[in-house]
Amino acid sequence: MITINGKQLPIPSFFMISNLGGGASDKYREVVYMDLYKNIPTLFNYYYLTRPDFATKWLKHLPDYDSMAKFIKYVRQDMINTDKYISKSHSPSDVDYESIVYLLDSGAANIINKFDKNASIEQVKEHLLKELINYYDFAHRYKFDLIVGLDIGGKYTFKGEERHTQEIIDRNTQIKKQNDEINSMLLEASIKYLTAHKDYYPKVLATVHGDTPKEFREYTEKILALEKEYNYKFWGFALGGVANAKGKDKSWFKSMPEGMSANTFLTAEAAKIVKKTAGNRYIHVLGGGGKDNIPLISSQGAASFDTFTPGRRAYDGNDASTKLVFNKDADEHFSKYLIGKYDINLKPINKDWDFDYYPLNKINDDIDLCGCPACQCIKAFGEIKKLYSLRREEDNEDYYYARQLCNAHSIWQHVRLCEIASRKKFLNYCLTFSLLIISFL
Repeated sequence: MITINGKQLPIPSFFMISNLGGGASDKYREVVYMDLYKNIPTLFNYYYLTRPDFATKWLKHLPDYDSMAKFIKYVRQDMINTDKYISKSHSPSDVDYESIVYLLDSGAANIINKFDKNASIEQVKEHLLKELINYYDFAHRYKFDLIVGLDIGGKYTFKGEERHTQEIIDRNTQIKKQNDEINSMLLEASIKYLTAHKDYYPKVLATVHGDTPKEFREYTEKILALEKEYNYKFWGFALGGVANAKGKDKSWFKSMPEGMSANTFLTAEAAKIVKKTAGNRYIHVLGGGGKDNIPLISSQGAASFDTFTPGRRAYDGNDASTKLVFNKDADEHFSKYLIGKYDINLKPINKDWDFDYYPLNKINDDIDLCGCPACQCIKAFGEIKKLYSLRREEDNEDYYYARQLCNAHSIWQHVRLCEIASRKKFLNYCLTFSLLIISFL
C-alpha cells in the first residue's frame, strides 16, 4: 500500500477506465452505479473531457469545480435525480469520491487526428507543445492524483470518417516516422514545465515506448539521463504500446515459453526491462491489465495497470440478444460476464468453469456469486438475465443495470487477482491456472 495525496493505493492496483465524454448510455451508467465500483482507482481521458462528443450537458460545468472528485459527485447526482438514469431495482448508496485515486491520460492520438488535417508536421509539433501546457494545467487544476506524461505513443486510432480521410492517414504516417524526435521533444518540454511548477499536484509518470526490447531500455535510459540533467525525478513510469503483441518485433519473444500468451509475455518483459534499468520505481502498464497478465506483470515490477476489456465484453450485447437470453442455444451477440474464480475472501469458486468471459445465455443460473458489491445486489445469477431481458422502448434502465452488474463484477475479479499478488499467493495462482508462468520466472 502506498499513499498518493493522502489517498491509499494498494500495490498492485487495477484501474478501471472511464471514457466520460467519449460515449453515452453505458458510460453514463458507470457514473450512476459508482457504488458498485466503490473506490476502485479510475483512469480518465483528457481528450474526451475537454472535447466531448457526449456528456456535454455535464462537462460544460466542469469549470465550476476545483477537483475531479467534486465534479463526478455532481454528475452522478444529476444523472440520478434529474435524468433518472437508474433502475428501480437498485437503491444507490453513497460513494467516497475523495478516496478514489484519479489518473489522467492524454488521448494524444485523438488530439492529433482532430487537428487540422492539412497542417504540416511542424505545425503539429507546435500544436502539441501548446496542448502539453493545457494538459498539465488541467490535471493540476482538477487535482488528478496521477498523470501520464504527454506523448504521441505511436498508436493511431481512426474512427468514423477518419478511416477514409486520406490527408489524416498520410499525415499520421509521416508522424510515425518522427515518433522518437517528437516524443523526445515532449519529454524534455514536460520536464521543463514540471521543474517550473514546484507545487504541481499530480504525480507524473514518464511514458516509455520502444519497438524492440533494446529501444525500450534505451528510452528508459534517456528519461533517466534527462532527470539527472534537469535535477528532476518523475514519480514513476507508464509503459505504452505493450498491451498487444500483434505486429510487435520478434525480438520481444525470443525467450517466451511455448504456449504462453504473447500479450502476457510482452507486458511482463516490458515491466522487467524498466525495473532492471530504473530500479524500484512506480510502473503503470497502459492497457496491460488483462486478467491473464496481472499475476506475472505484478511479479515483474508493475505497480498498476488498466484495461477496458471488462466493459467491452459487458457492452457487447445487442437488442436482439435481450429476447433470447434464456435460450442457451441462441447464436446472437450477448453481453458477456467473467466467471468468478475467487470470492471476497480469495477462496476458489466455480471450479468447473474456465476463468473467461461467457455470453449471458450460456451461464447457469446457479453459478457461485463472488460476493463483490455487484453480486451483493442479486441473490442468483439468473436475476442478471432477467434484468437484461427487460429492454423496452419506454424504459431501458433494467437492461443497462444488468450490464453494469456484469462490468462491475468482472472488474472486481481483476481486483481479486491484485489482492492475490499482493498477499504473495502468486504460486497458488500459477498452480491453478498455468505452470507456464513459473517457467517464465
